[in-house]
Amino acid sequence: MSSLESPVVSARLEVVFRRATPYEFASVVRLYDEGGYNGRYQAADFLLLAMMGDEAIGVVRLVEESQLSLLRGLYISKAWRGRGIGLGLLQAASRHLPPRSYCVTHSALLAFFGKIGFVPCSDEDAPVYLQERRRRYGWTGKTYHIMARP
Repeated sequence: MSSLESPVVSARLEVVFRRATPYEFASVVRLYDEGGYNGRYQAADFLLLAMMGDEAIGVVRLVEESQLSLLRGLYISKAWRGRGIGLGLLQAASRHLPPRSYCVTHSALLAFFGKIGFVPCSDEDAPVYLQERRRRYGWTGKTYHIMARP
């Protein structure tokens, strides 16, 4: 088994964090629909799932865009929130991120993404297309930030 396929098991719950198979893409769509997430995965995306038995309860995407690595679309099913699954999924994803990676998140999650080494990125250091994406997210009423993982 390659490191990309090795499951990671949470010590507190029987949650397994592993790469999604093509047969599980419907579960990814279901999770994103539940959360109202409009972004959709591409065939080249690395999809990491949090699994409780046969049920996908969380997902995150690791993507390459404009020759940069991004962490996108972290979502935990509402019924499973508050149990450390998001942090477990984030930590599992961190093992697959290259040294220089980015994410765009709102203010309430800055400390959360900081737990795996992401730090706020100044506009001077942020890729222009991520600055544009952050501005497009303005309709939500939340303040968004670009974070980098050096």
